[in-house]
Amino acid sequence: MRVIRITGNPVQSDARSGVPPLRLPVPRVTALALAVSATVLACGCGGARPFMRTAPPATLIDPTRVERWEEYARPDLLNMIAIWVATIEAEPGTCPRIERSGTKLEAFGDCVADDGQLWTGHASLHTRNGVVRARFEEFGDSDVAVTGRIEVDGGSRPRYAIDARFDMSRNDQRPAGQPSWLAIDARGHVADDGTWQGEGELGAQGLGRVRVRGRAIALDDEVCSHEPLAGTLELRADGHEVVIRYDGASDCDQPGTALWWLDGAPQGELTGINGGLACSVGSGGRGLGPLALSLLLLLARRRSRTIA
Repeated sequence: MRVIRITGNPVQSDARSGVPPLRLPVPRVTALALAVSATVLACGCGGARPFMRTAPPATLIDPTRVERWEEYARPDLLNMIAIWVATIEAEPGTCPRIERSGTKLEAFGDCVADDGQLWTGHASLHTRNGVVRARFEEFGDSDVAVTGRIEVDGGSRPRYAIDARFDMSRNDQRPAGQPSWLAIDARGHVADDGTWQGEGELGAQGLGRVRVRGRAIALDDEVCSHEPLAGTLELRADGHEVVIRYDGASDCDQPGTALWWLDGAPQGELTGINGGLACSVGSGGRGLGPLALSLLLLLARRRSRTIA
């Protein structure tokens, strides 16, 4: 039997590698094969860039579009995606086929799993000095395939770097309006003060592309579980700049809200802001944005299947 699942928080240590457990304010991702820690390096394979070039600049003057970008451009969410994608497990001889050699794990598709899922492509993961470096070549199942590179560190100061595209066109049951692909070229880390910092560019079919920067984003569910305590998220596209400012430490609303500015002019409140992922994923509330939630659920479902 092969079991791939996600539970509470955090990524557990792999006894074979001796990597310490990952401590994050997010749901636990049970890494049966790999855990993530230590230092991340920026990656530059260009997995996202070819698709990014095909997307026009995003529209930022519409608050509903701004809310949608906010929901999946924050560094804490991108870190969660990096962790989930860089965690692979299967029993030897099953599909996808797994080969291990020292610190290297390879996964091979072009096979049909017992549940009827067609797996394609190839993935290679290296763990060295606690760093997980993963490379994907159209690797995935009937839900989503990944191409590009991801490096991730889950130590005391988590870091991630993503340069990858996610092809969801193969999923003929994806929600209406969900883009057929998502491209991420971004990196981020937790600073000495415990806040999230991050920057990069995101693109999606039908939605365009946007440059993002997160500054000093503080999350603490014990203080406010509905929105970040402080920090800003900046979005830039088509000559416009949006600044979203979080204020959960002084004004913790339910559902979460944040103030935003367009080209320096105040625009009022954005609604539906989420707190840390621990209360967003599977909380039963408004949840994450359509694209982010769909992608996360696709990845989570891939890891939650139990194949007899």
